[in-house]
Amino acid sequence: MHSYAYPSTFGPPADMTASKEMIAVERLAGEGFVLDPIRAGDAQRLEVLSEDEEFSRWLPWVRGGFTRERAGEFADEFSRENWASGQPVWAVRIDGVLMGVV
Repeated sequence: MHSYAYPSTFGPPADMTASKEMIAVERLAGEGFVLDPIRAGDAQRLEVLSEDEEFSRWLPWVRGGFTRERAGEFADEFSRENWASGQPVWAVRIDGVLMGVV
């Protein structure tokens, strides 16, 4: 199993930015779960998850529903841009099914 660590000190840099070098892996696996990048193909599942109160509680900008189009934009553009800037958006998958986002 791999870990995501900040260089030199524990915790985020003071300015909350990360360098591309800090992300060494794009897939982390543990017992029963996988963390990997959100993909455009996750849009339908994100749309369904946005209707779940517990899911949307942690992502206030999806409250009230997340259209498939908005979910697709999040999965494709937002996630890709965050990964490129060194601030990954991880999909949490259990048995291959998207269950959440961190």
